[in-house]
Amino acid sequence: MKRTNLFVLALMGVGIALVWGLTASMPETLNWSGYAYSDWLITYDAGFVRRGLGGALLGLVRENADWISAINHLVFVNYTMLCVLLFALWRASRWQSTPAIVLALLLPGGLVHMAFADEYFFRKEMLFHISLAIDCLLYVYICRAGRDGARTFAAWLFFVVFLAQCVALPLLHEGFVFISFPAFYLLARRLAHMFPARRAFTSLARLGVFIQLLMLGVCFAWRGTPELASEMWMALDPALRTALSPDKPHIPYGAMMVLGLSMLANLAMSLHVVVSGQFWEWAVGAIGIGAVLAFITSRRDAPGGVCSPELLRRHLAILWFLALCSVPIFVIAMDWGRWLSAVALSYLMLLLADGAASITTPDTLRLVPASVRVRLEPFIQYVSRDLIGAFAFRSTRHGKAIFLLSLFFCLTFRLPECCMLMGFSPFYRFRPLIDQFLH
Repeated sequence: MKRTNLFVLALMGVGIALVWGLTASMPETLNWSGYAYSDWLITYDAGFVRRGLGGALLGLVRENADWISAINHLVFVNYTMLCVLLFALWRASRWQSTPAIVLALLLPGGLVHMAFADEYFFRKEMLFHISLAIDCLLYVYICRAGRDGARTFAAWLFFVVFLAQCVALPLLHEGFVFISFPAFYLLARRLAHMFPARRAFTSLARLGVFIQLLMLGVCFAWRGTPELASEMWMALDPALRTALSPDKPHIPYGAMMVLGLSMLANLAMSLHVVVSGQFWEWAVGAIGIGAVLAFITSRRDAPGGVCSPELLRRHLAILWFLALCSVPIFVIAMDWGRWLSAVALSYLMLLLADGAASITTPDTLRLVPASVRVRLEPFIQYVSRDLIGAFAFRSTRHGKAIFLLSLFFCLTFRLPECCMLMGFSPFYRFRPLIDQFLH
């Protein structure tokens, strides 16, 4: 176990060092995505608008530092904090399987991939992951607290934090409602079930859902206009505008430009991913990541032990629920890699926090019309009874082979954030070898 601790710390340490090299080591220089950087520049200076909370808060604390330096330090702190919290959550979870934690770290779009591929770590979703990790640690403490008074106090604290997150995080980025909130809600729902005598907890969990609908409406109502985006962009220092968009420094760039787009324009860009044939790259990523997550789940506890199909089934129901809730964001925004990464990390944190699969999902099938439900029933039964059972058996019988295959996928597949036509290759390590072999 000590060797595993050292290996995990080493991987995280390398990731922190790489991110430090791109951010805090040269704080006056922008060495990562200018598009993502512009997202942190959205403030309320030109009026209330979606995604403005992060820039507004950053503007209060940056004092004499310029924007680039302040954001570089923030990005580095976010990544480092997430590493620390995930390590603490892993230690608290008492995972026994070294292969499982190795694959969890190396997962495309995951913690180590962010640093090695220079992607994701600068996004606002990092704050969502940090918040979820804190909630998961609180949940673990509540489950293990020996005194009822301590458990109740911690539960009240959880719901206070939960409601604050429900209000604040959608104002950082509206994608929170779809890619992260479902995991927060499952934790809150489980805690409400743990305290049946305190009906207020059930009401607070439901209140979180209502708040998300309300915040989604707020973000839609104040989604931004071309005029506001232009005013916000022109208020920036001319040198900064030129550095971000040297060809057209007078036109809003990056995330500020997106503030001026209509909903129809966003839908058109997502549709372009499908009609252009780019979608299969993310489809391969989604299937591969889902398979690796299923293997991680099956090997979560003791190496060499028998994987319980029922336990695997309950865990994977959570993954399915998170994926289902994220579908709308894939329709309205084309950054499909970001959404896959966020859903995968959310699931991993819930898996770390809830080894006994005590967290359950709402019955989403009752929302499906009865006629459709009857047709889906055979397929659902096949997946639940036969497919998951067969996977659990193969994971136990051929664990080493599946681990090596999963490791190969994690080391050779790149999960791009978006825009395959801009030169990204998902097989950025493996494809050159194939090309050389064939030609």
